[in-house]
Amino acid sequence: MIQRLTEAGDRLMKSFEYHGYYAHQRDGLVQEPAFADLATQSKAVPLILQLLGTNIHITNTALIYKHPQAPEEPDNRNWHRDVGVHLDVGHEGCPRVGLKIGYCLTDFSVPNSGATWFIRKSHKLGKPLGIPEGDVDPLVYDEPLLRAGDAFLFESRIYHAAGLNFRDNISKVAIYGYHYRWIKPDYYLRYYNDSLQPNETLVENLDDLGRQFLGASTDTQGRRDPNGVHWAGTEWAAAHNLNLEQAPQVVTI
Repeated sequence: MIQRLTEAGDRLMKSFEYHGYYAHQRDGLVQEPAFADLATQSKAVPLILQLLGTNIHITNTALIYKHPQAPEEPDNRNWHRDVGVHLDVGHEGCPRVGLKIGYCLTDFSVPNSGATWFIRKSHKLGKPLGIPEGDVDPLVYDEPLLRAGDAFLFESRIYHAAGLNFRDNISKVAIYGYHYRWIKPDYYLRYYNDSLQPNETLVENLDDLGRQFLGASTDTQGRRDPNGVHWAGTEWAAAHNLNLEQAPQVVTI
């Protein structure tokens, strides 16, 4: 699988224009069979459903290649939370609305090899992240050490930032964002090459979970909803004897 993803990723990146050391391509991933399989058929998908529930879809994708660079501190590390819910409703009591999963295509086994950095327990932080004046990083953060084939998950409220790559090889990672279906997907998952997505070519290679995740309107049995397949996650949970029901609207007292 790593070889398939790397071959497809290298081909996508070959014609991708970028500046500096950081190549970050978002569109065109799920149109590649290897990346479509990863988005819907990896061993992480059952974990995502159990962590978030069944009413989810994929809202964004990313293929990130960090090229070798000189060991120096950046002007800005860009620590942030995803989705931006906190920008509208504030940090206090900010809800979790999704999570991302990153798949390592290369080793991140030593510091400064391009891994994503995280702030431990920052999903509980009820205020903006504090960074000492004149610095680019908070006082404490985590840099996970990972190997090719490893996966890492982080939810939407976790502060994170892109680490730098001081090694001699390109670091490579693919990241998918799974969020509740009321969080809209990025434009390139709805339109690609002037074609409404997912198009017929993509859909015919997807199972029902894949069709829900990528916004298809018809499942493999011909059942249709113009708002998109939304029952595949529920049926998957029932088939695996998992109770992943949504919270009730009312209760009897």
